[in-house]
Amino acid sequence: MRVIDRLHIYLQHRSITTYAFSESCGVSKSYMTQQRKGKGNIGSDTLEKIKQTYPELNLLWLITGKGPMLIDFTYHAAEVDQEIREELEYYLHSKDEIIRLLRSQLHHLETALQDKQKLIGLLEHKLASAATQTQSLPDLQ
Repeated sequence: MRVIDRLHIYLQHRSITTYAFSESCGVSKSYMTQQRKGKGNIGSDTLEKIKQTYPELNLLWLITGKGPMLIDFTYHAAEVDQEIREELEYYLHSKDEIIRLLRSQLHHLETALQDKQKLIGLLEHKLASAATQTQSLPDLQ
């Protein structure tokens, strides 16, 4: 069976006329007639137009006759839903892990800030003590 014969099976299944198909895919009716008479081959440009216009049509079936004629989008939707759930679960787990790490970093930064404030206090006290000692020294002039 030829590609054009399988295409006509699909068109009959969907109750699409050859004229409506030609219009929707941007090919002439004479092109379809020539294909039906065996005077040409369906080119890749036309196959791309068919795929864009009729995404449920399985191109593997159209070209080779293997597999189902129609693509079952409900199956693919279920796969996509599962992938989305997995991505969401990963995101939520990652988000929680990032929050935990940021809290830990914040704690370390707060501890470091307290330590530095203590050091500044000690240095200020030492500087004030040194200034006081300098003032209490007799003037040697």
